[in-house]
This record gives sequence, C-alpha cells and structure tokens, in this order.
Amino acid sequence: DFIIKKSYNEVIEREVIDMYKDLKKIKDIMQYKALELDSVAHINGDDLTLTIASEECAELIQALTKVKRYGCKDEYKGNLQEEIADVLICISELISLGYIDMSEVEKWHTYKVNREIKRAIQKEEEIRKEAEKYGNCE
Repeated sequence: DFIIKKSYNEVIEREVIDMYKDLKKIKDIMQYKALELDSVAHINGDDLTLTIASEECAELIQALTKVKRYGCKDEYKGNLQEEIADVLICISELISLGYIDMSEVEKWHTYKVNREIKRAIQKEEEIRKEAEKYGNCE
C-alpha cells in the first residue's frame, strides 16, 4: 500500500511539474513576436481584430466539441492545438488595442479559480456522502 501511494505521489508530482512548465510556455508563446503582433493589430484595426477574435473563439468551441465527441486524438487533437494558438494570438492583439486590462483579468482569474476550487471541494463532499449513503460498489 505504501509503495502504491509513493508511486502515485511521484506521478502526481511529475504531472504538477509538467503543468508548471506548460504554464510558463504560455508566457513564452505570448511574448513571441509581440511587437509584430502589435503592429498587425493596429494595421487591422479594431473592427477586423474583434471580428477575427470572435470567429477564432467560435472555432475553438467547435474544436472542443469535436474532441468531446470523438476523443482527443488524431486530427481532433491537432485542430484543438491550432485553435488555441489562434485564440492566444487574438488575445495578444486585443491587449495591444487596449481591450484587455490584465489587472482586471487577474482579479477575475483569482476570483474564478477560487470559486472552481470551492465547487470541486463541494462536489467531492457530495460524492463522498453519496458513497456513504449507498455504500461503495467495489
């Protein structure tokens, strides 16, 4: 039992390390050719940039729906990655044009992360109570 827990904890630790590496990659990705994207955003202007951003978000929704339906594999996984890249580009351009206030985004992000954690804890508690009430089917 101890070996299983230790092994499980090592897997979780590796996953957390990988997650933090990926989060750092988002920062690196967002900084790639940032000045050039700033120019692109200003050349395209507000109307076109907002239109493209809304279209790219819709394409991301479509990609997510296909992953949900068919699984995160093959062309569905590739398309998801592509649409995320497009949305990240749009976010950079929206920042350039002044539509995004990162201080406000940070406040909302903190609030919503904390809310998600609270909901997950509540859900976990509900699942535990259900298991106690009806027994565990192991």
